[in-house]
Amino acid sequence: MKLSVDTAALRQAGAHTMAAGHVLSSTVGGGKALATSAGSLQGLASGAALTTAARRWEQQVERLAALVRSDGIRIMQAAEAYDTSDDNSASGFQQMLDSLNKTGDVDWSKVLVR
Repeated sequence: MKLSVDTAALRQAGAHTMAAGHVLSSTVGGGKALATSAGSLQGLASGAALTTAARRWEQQVERLAALVRSDGIRIMQAAEAYDTSDDNSASGFQQMLDSLNKTGDVDWSKVLVR
């Protein structure tokens, strides 16, 4: 079994998630249009209710958009953490191999390093 993480795909997923958050933010404009329309119904009970509904919708969509963008950032940070961990592990292994090589106690014909 080969264990690996495709960090490029992870970064791409993070970028797409962030883009989805930005698209959600742009849909908040629909709530503004609804609030503007409701303003023309001043004096009617439905106008005030519609304005309140539009504001709440706008707030909820913006909260959701912020969460989606935040998830995108965390996905991209995860990709970076995988790469950093991999680099650190490779460096540590190389240091151990270098250290063993200096002692002369290793039969390198029996060691396979990929």
